[in-house]
Amino acid sequence: MIVGKPLKEKLMAKLTEPTKAQIKEFLEQCGFKFTPHLSSKGNTYKTTEIMGYPDGFRHIVYKGESPPIDLNNLFKWAVPLALIKIGTVMFENMSVERARGVLFRLWLRKLDEGMSDEDALFWTIWEVIHNESN
Repeated sequence: MIVGKPLKEKLMAKLTEPTKAQIKEFLEQCGFKFTPHLSSKGNTYKTTEIMGYPDGFRHIVYKGESPPIDLNNLFKWAVPLALIKIGTVMFENMSVERARGVLFRLWLRKLDEGMSDEDALFWTIWEVIHNESN
């Protein structure tokens, strides 16, 4: 059963490139952790963040930086989360194979709107992740 408004209606909305705030929220949903950090070099102090990857790897980044939103990172970190949401939240007890098919069809709809591969997959997963709260 679909929760909230029909997903088809949501997918037809025109979306642009994600903002830095949307990217950070998206990454946090995928398991990334951002911890404020003050680094120093000599007498210079910079506000940075320690970005923790879902697999435990930690990396110091300047505030606002994030991993690129490319197909590699989307498939590695976001698609598994989207499949879980589709299979358990949007539909009850859907198999992984069927959830993949649903995600693929939703992605194709975004591609038909003229979005790049990365933007289309990002917004498809964004809408799947946020579907449970609508």
